[in-house]
Amino acid sequence: MSIYLERIVMSLKKLCGRSGCSQIVDYSLTYCDRHQADYDERQKQRHKEFKAGRNDKKEQAFYCSDAWIKTRDYVKTKYNGLCLWSYYVDKQIVFCDVVHHIVELKEDWEKRLEVDNLIPLSESVHLEIHVMMKEKGKKEKVQMMLRKLKEKWKREFLDVGK
Repeated sequence: MSIYLERIVMSLKKLCGRSGCSQIVDYSLTYCDRHQADYDERQKQRHKEFKAGRNDKKEQAFYCSDAWIKTRDYVKTKYNGLCLWSYYVDKQIVFCDVVHHIVELKEDWEKRLEVDNLIPLSESVHLEIHVMMKEKGKKEKVQMMLRKLKEKWKREFLDVGK
């Protein structure tokens, strides 16, 4: 990046991302210092509660592994950091927070790092997906829908020019 462009980006400002906050922050930041600390604490607590609710040590270890972290980051990058459900179903641009296993680890451990089995989702959509999958007879339908979203993305963005 040129020095000129760097100066422009450094001088850009925006409002803190927290609703109702009128603090001005650098464009590269999301929250002001106060709300960033709140966000970090909430994320830390959420992660702590998530880990406490799990009783499968093998899965917990997997989610901390370098192989998972690299695969997860690859999937997020492949889909430009977007939640595919929000993009196609809700018609909104929402960034992904998690990478979800379409076929869960408990069902097929061998698919844990298969990119075809992974889809980027926002945290709220991820929770909705799990709720839907727990409903009787809906698991396969939800899994099929997630696969179709991936196929749609592939046709629209990855197969361009073929």
